[in-house]
Amino acid sequence: MVVAITQEHLSTVEELSSQLALNDKQVRGMLDICFTKGYLIGYKRDGDRIVFNDNVALGKQTFHVQCPNCGAKFSYTKDNPNCPYCGMPVVDNKD
Repeated sequence: MVVAITQEHLSTVEELSSQLALNDKQVRGMLDICFTKGYLIGYKRDGDRIVFNDNVALGKQTFHVQCPNCGAKFSYTKDNPNCPYCGMPVVDNKD
């Protein structure tokens, strides 16, 4: 459900029902659970639509790279863009 909304960009109960082979009632129930448990931070439900919640900041975005200096594969956020192994700064081409 979360992947369908955040990565596949499905934004209605009807689209989710079709994609997940569930009926609308099941999808609404699953959406209620996802919102209650905090799985969809940055989104809100507007009837049968899922929309961005402009009042809530999204969590930090994580990027996955390979260090050009030592070759280590690692993840970083914009507040710490250095290789944890050699300290080399990451060139940020994602802005």
